[in-house]
Amino acid sequence: MTPHLLTVDTLSCHYGSHAAVDAVSFVIEKGEAACLLGPSGCGKTTTLRAIAGFERITAGSILLAGTALSTPDFQIPPEKRHLGMVFQDYALFPHLTIRDNIAFGIHKQANCKATVDRLLDLTGLTAMAKRYPHELSGGQQQRVALARALAPEPRLLLLDEPFSNLDAELRTSLAREVRDILQAAQISAILVTHDQDEAFSFADKIGVMHNGKLLQWDTPENLYDAPATAFTARFIGEGCLIPGKVIDGHIKTELGSLPNPHSHPENRTIEVLVRPDHLSLETQSPYKGQVVRRTFQGSHTLLHIALPSSQVITVTVPGKTSLNSGDETGLRLNEEVLSTYLVD
Repeated sequence: MTPHLLTVDTLSCHYGSHAAVDAVSFVIEKGEAACLLGPSGCGKTTTLRAIAGFERITAGSILLAGTALSTPDFQIPPEKRHLGMVFQDYALFPHLTIRDNIAFGIHKQANCKATVDRLLDLTGLTAMAKRYPHELSGGQQQRVALARALAPEPRLLLLDEPFSNLDAELRTSLAREVRDILQAAQISAILVTHDQDEAFSFADKIGVMHNGKLLQWDTPENLYDAPATAFTARFIGEGCLIPGKVIDGHIKTELGSLPNPHSHPENRTIEVLVRPDHLSLETQSPYKGQVVRRTFQGSHTLLHIALPSSQVITVTVPGKTSLNSGDETGLRLNEEVLSTYLVD
């Protein structure tokens, strides 16, 4: 049986008594693009640095194609791991041309020129080969850093918040562009980011991390539709968790009575994940809310609506709406699209 390309098994990293990474496990297959996603301090960068060999691990193991890279008693040096790394600050040599930056780690190889030519073409930088880093935009410099990391033909590429210095729109588009480049080069990769738009644009699998733990390793679709924890539900996408309680076999909420698909017992407290597209406006509905803010986004408008409990929910309305702050509106919960019920 062919081993996984990367296996991270119950990985832990401690700084003194503090567990920066706590029993994290996941696998990456050949050709897969993965992402570690979470807020600052969640352990995602420490996990990446442990895979790269820059951090010693205190428990668990890291294997590349079945060969151990790290255990608590053993560690292969970073330069012998056959991994590529792209850093947040690009780390380009300012005195070298773009061609020479890409060739830096492989200049002694017989096929160096052919490799660099191929990577210049792959990253759309052929016309800029003789320029210097300061003559390029931030997005172009990031592609140079990517090409340089790909030049030694690593088995796995590690990307540490590589787009964080760019504006939001460019981050997302460059994440898609890098994903396309990696697919063309047939290289697997792990991206670390705190930006879910980047993660969704880039990854086949995403691991949501919080307080050193991996809460869920799943597809972007499943993270959005079926988050396993309240933290993931709040962190991924827009939405809120509204409280409910099982009464007479149904879940009673502020927005109406819902089915009890998991047969939770009577009086059990439930949280129901409600996304903006789970709600619609309905004048005759007995469930009311007051508009507190509206955000026009071209093809749709987001309405932020306060329920009688003061909890604010978000509703997606196609196109424009005449509703303004302070207006009351009826709400209907589209229960058929609800899938996430979290037990307190």
